[in-house]
Amino acid sequence: MNVRKTYALALPLAPRQPDEAKQAWVYRTIRELILDGSLPTQSRLPSTRDLAKSWQVSRGIVESAYERLVMEGYAASRTGIGTHVSGAPPDSFFRSTQPAPGGSASRPAGELRPDEEREHALGLRYGQPFLGRLADPAQFPLDRWRRIMSDRLQRMDAQTLAEDDPAGHLPLRKEIAKYLGSARGLRCDAAAIIVVTGIRHAVDLTARLLAADSEVLIEDPGYQAAYELFKSQGANVVPVPVDRDGISMQQVRSSKRATLVYVTPAHQSPLGVSMSERRRTELLEWAADRKAWILEDDYDSEINYAGAPMRALKGIDAADRVIHCGSFNKTLFPSLRIGYMVVPKPLIQPFLRLRALTGRANSVLDQLTLAAFLQSGLFGAHLRAVRMVYLKRRDIVIEVLRCHLGPSLRLSGAHAGFHFLLWLPEGVTESALRSQAVANGIQLHGLADYCHRARLEPGVLIGFTATEEAELERAATTLAQLIVQQQQTAMDSRGFS
Repeated sequence: MNVRKTYALALPLAPRQPDEAKQAWVYRTIRELILDGSLPTQSRLPSTRDLAKSWQVSRGIVESAYERLVMEGYAASRTGIGTHVSGAPPDSFFRSTQPAPGGSASRPAGELRPDEEREHALGLRYGQPFLGRLADPAQFPLDRWRRIMSDRLQRMDAQTLAEDDPAGHLPLRKEIAKYLGSARGLRCDAAAIIVVTGIRHAVDLTARLLAADSEVLIEDPGYQAAYELFKSQGANVVPVPVDRDGISMQQVRSSKRATLVYVTPAHQSPLGVSMSERRRTELLEWAADRKAWILEDDYDSEINYAGAPMRALKGIDAADRVIHCGSFNKTLFPSLRIGYMVVPKPLIQPFLRLRALTGRANSVLDQLTLAAFLQSGLFGAHLRAVRMVYLKRRDIVIEVLRCHLGPSLRLSGAHAGFHFLLWLPEGVTESALRSQAVANGIQLHGLADYCHRARLEPGVLIGFTATEEAELERAATTLAQLIVQQQQTAMDSRGFS
């Protein structure tokens, strides 16, 4: 293990909050230093004795804080080495350094693209390799969920049964606010949160309220359902290229009539790049200057494998121009149908009126259960547990591909989420590879399906989270062999046998 230098006596102690216990204060300070990168990956924490002396607290308080950090996956401890920052802290991601490929080869998008309906049309099942970019239901703590739901059902009274607040159940909104504050760096009041059925519902409401007869900018390549929802409201939808730092600000600024921009800054869908700090600042400044709105789809922000996390775009939104949306459906189970929006103050009442007009509130029992699940810490524990499972599965696929493809292996977006993008080597086309893969029992989504105007190198999306390790290894081996065969065929056709 390569443990870096000790960050010891110079560590700053954060101001103590009112009524905050000392152990919580010390824990919070160290956690924030890890999350903001002040304590880099693998750096050794100071000894409990040294830190206690430096911060003028008891050694027992520091020991308790360290134990909690280790338990939650932020740190690791080994006899003789001490305590150090985890190699991949929970809830973390880094900005991609994979340049956006330019130029050629990928075919234009057809009318049919891989939104959720198409996944079902393709016969999506859990365990189907590469196609399902979903959580593994076998990892979900169903027994605990069932016990919580049973307990909440027994406690329900007539007043709770009759509840139909369009904003959602208040205890759940409070727990979501706490979660966003700790995990996404997004400080908000429960009054700004609206419970919806998922990301698509949030996009639909935003399109209905803000997109009619307006110019809307979307990422290209990007989420096809968002494109269709904005178009359905009569918007002029303008696809904007994505580079290594996120959506192109040159193209955004060139639009003189845009009133709304839709982005996936945490883990861009489908390229997987994370929007850089500078690009985030530029986008926020543009929105503030133009009085435009930003719809932040916090896609794939919860499952991260390396580096330090970046705050949600909404978390640094000083001008209150960002509508933030997220979902529990992908991290827990799809049929839950609970997501959320964090809405700018001027839009709260318009969104609530629209929410009430277009549909009833989510099941109150499901909301009660999820609120208790969050409050108990089970959600965070679940994320930490599945993150390790998914990390192992990701590594299996990448290692198999690396063994077969060698230097021609190029990936993007592998640092977070439920999928990564595999760029295809020279001589390999999306259409031919997908056809051959289908013949071998493997369904693939091609990058071209997500493009509007963009012409990118060919690539395929590799989902790895909802499939057992043995099946992933088999499928990855088959896929790699098909790619090598196509490469060889292309070389033979050019006379390089």
